[in-house]
Amino acid sequence: MFNDFDQDAEKEEGRGRRAASMAISGLLFLLIGSGLAATMATVRAMQPRRPDRDVEFADLPMEAPPEPEEAPPPPPPPPPPVRRAEDRPAGERPVLDGPPSEIPDERPEEAEGELAAVNNVGPIENGAVMGEGGGEREPTPPPVQAPRVELPQRVERAPEQERETIRRARFLADQSGCRSLIIPDAVGQALGARTVRIRVRALVGVDGHVMNASVMNGDADVPESLVIDCATQWVFAPATLPDGTAVPYPAIRTFVITPRT
Repeated sequence: MFNDFDQDAEKEEGRGRRAASMAISGLLFLLIGSGLAATMATVRAMQPRRPDRDVEFADLPMEAPPEPEEAPPPPPPPPPPVRRAEDRPAGERPVLDGPPSEIPDERPEEAEGELAAVNNVGPIENGAVMGEGGGEREPTPPPVQAPRVELPQRVERAPEQERETIRRARFLADQSGCRSLIIPDAVGQALGARTVRIRVRALVGVDGHVMNASVMNGDADVPESLVIDCATQWVFAPATLPDGTAVPYPAIRTFVITPRT
């Protein structure tokens, strides 16, 4: 009878221990989860915020235009066609067995004729008479002389061009109003993860300020007006000749737009 009471007491005690263990375990898990959440929130709050987009530009050296290539010489004209003579039948010729061995006694028929007298000559076409006798001669026209061209004794040479070295304009970052390009959010979303380079040509005046600017290589998603408005705020040290005279100078700069992180 007493054993039954002891067994019931042990069962009640075991149930109480299990309930206490489960409560303690749940409390520990709750504390650990709260600590992790607080740690992550603290880490996120302590991380430094980076700007939405970093814009950099780099100076590019002036590239000299490529020298024009010499055109190849024209091919020589084709030679004129060779005209061949028409084939004509060869005339009949006596066939000789070999060189004659003796002089024949016969005389040819043309040898029997008489020769004309020396002074008996006939007229020629122009009316003059050869040999003795009268006759008028037509006067020989004088030779035609070519006109004489007088060359100038001294030929004036064209003045040679003088070359001077120009010291190019230098960008002054501390005095420029727009050192980097500010990209709106809409343009940044259109660019996405692309890295864009925009080349700008600016004509620097003698006072160092930009007279006009144009976009050489741009991007369809970046408005040119945004780039030109920034370029017109640049300030340069003006370009000068060797004697110190300031002259206008074309300067080329590049905007580099990197994707947002």
